[in-house]
Amino acid sequence: MDNITKSHIDNVIDKLGFQRNLSESDSFEFFVTYSMLSQAINGNLLKSDLESISTGKAKGIDAIAFCINEKLIINSDEIDNFENQSLFGDIYIFQSKTTESFNDTELAVFLDVIIDFFKDNPIYKIPEFENSKDILEKLLENIGKIRVLNLHCYYVTLGQKQENETSIDKTKQIKKQDLLNLNFFSNVNIELIDKSFLINKHKKSINPLIATFKFDNKIPLSNINNVDEAYIGFIPFLEFKKLIMDDADNKIKSLFNDNLRDFLGIENPINQGIKKTLEDKKFNEFSLLNNGVTVIADLNSGRGNTLVLENYQIVNGCQTSNVLFECKNIPEIDNVLIPLKVVITKDENLRDAIILSTNSQSKFTEEQLFAITQFQKTLEDFYNSNNKIDSIYYERRTNQ
Repeated sequence: MDNITKSHIDNVIDKLGFQRNLSESDSFEFFVTYSMLSQAINGNLLKSDLESISTGKAKGIDAIAFCINEKLIINSDEIDNFENQSLFGDIYIFQSKTTESFNDTELAVFLDVIIDFFKDNPIYKIPEFENSKDILEKLLENIGKIRVLNLHCYYVTLGQKQENETSIDKTKQIKKQDLLNLNFFSNVNIELIDKSFLINKHKKSINPLIATFKFDNKIPLSNINNVDEAYIGFIPFLEFKKLIMDDADNKIKSLFNDNLRDFLGIENPINQGIKKTLEDKKFNEFSLLNNGVTVIADLNSGRGNTLVLENYQIVNGCQTSNVLFECKNIPEIDNVLIPLKVVITKDENLRDAIILSTNSQSKFTEEQLFAITQFQKTLEDFYNSNNKIDSIYYERRTNQ
């Protein structure tokens, strides 16, 4: 393993609180899972999460991660939290090797174990899969509520993927069809991840969010204590989607960690109303009725009407942003105007005050408003980091 890759791995191991005496293969497995999953879920990945989804020394598979509505599921009971929602699921399965090549036989074993895992009567009796099996069974009990279920299979090495991997491509094709024949998945994605792709994924997982967009219809708000810049105005969806979508047009799931509520689902009555307004192309009505979106960022390095926000969060407008994303393919939606407020500040107390004030028109309980205080955030970190308290879960934000 080269020194640069080892340095990236060591940084993640230290950051998450693992001991440095982990074997090279174990460290690499946690590094892979962390780097590949960080941007796939809504929330922060912790050491306890990685340990829960790891399959240890199980045959063929290093980690199995179930995600429902973009939230990582650690045990089957957590599926009950989605009782009144449709389920949009993603299953991520990893096999990580520190070798510098892709091996057709190892890929075949990896995919065969995955196929066996989803069969009613599996051949392999692997104790390390027990928790994942419980989650799968609970999903099957709720099969009628599952709208989409995607399977992502990642075979990762430190090699360089070649353009012409004839036998490997054939193996992928055959095994993908076997998985589709189970009639369980909406989509099956099998990817060979090489070192270059992995390191790029890792860098995205640790770097602050950056968005560049034009904010032409804005009014500056000046002379506010502890605020570097502030603007209020309207922005077309053509520009707004640069805040909520990455270069591949996927939704950025870590945008709403500072929001009082998580996304309540597209079938929530209020969100259905927003969606219908957009589907009916009542764009002017949308702009008039919507309370808009509030964004807080640490820094704006842009000039004039071009803003370049660094380390930003949407602190109000989670429901609006998510519904707009779901409706992104409606014809002419790029022209809809969204009320937008942008605040550039590093003052944590001011950030909390803005979150409270911008949400004051919504129906929040006293407990929900208390959720953004520093004490509650610290308490959440305590429960998440204390491995001894493995049966206690703390939900700081509604629907978290």
